[in-house]
Amino acid sequence: MTTDTIALLKSLAQPVTKTLSGQPVAFDAKAQTLSMTFKTTIDFAHTNGSIVQGGFVTAMLDMTMAHLVMGLTDGKSNPISLDINTSFIAPCPVGVHICNARVIRLGQSIGFLAADLYAEDLMLASATSTVKLVPTGL
Repeated sequence: MTTDTIALLKSLAQPVTKTLSGQPVAFDAKAQTLSMTFKTTIDFAHTNGSIVQGGFVTAMLDMTMAHLVMGLTDGKSNPISLDINTSFIAPCPVGVHICNARVIRLGQSIGFLAADLYAEDLMLASATSTVKLVPTGL
């Protein structure tokens, strides 16, 4: 159930997720998708506090993909990034962002994921990632 999964993901949130005000907002197990919102401040920005630094942009994409895997496995797998490829499409302004992640392929030990980051209707960045699924013991 979506609300149960979102509650689980919120309970598993790490300090870095909280630092970026990351919140899962929509989960669809059948479609294998997850949307999260983030809120950045000038503390994450360069260029006189106007553009979010690329590492934080990549972190938002990575977190959403990771939370998707955690949601699909009921918190039983921790996705460890083997690689992540980020394409920066437009400067990321400070403010509220939404990130949509999807599964390309999810095996028993390796997953292939993708995500897109937006500010309103403007796509800011896109990423793909390969992850190793490590059991959490839950």
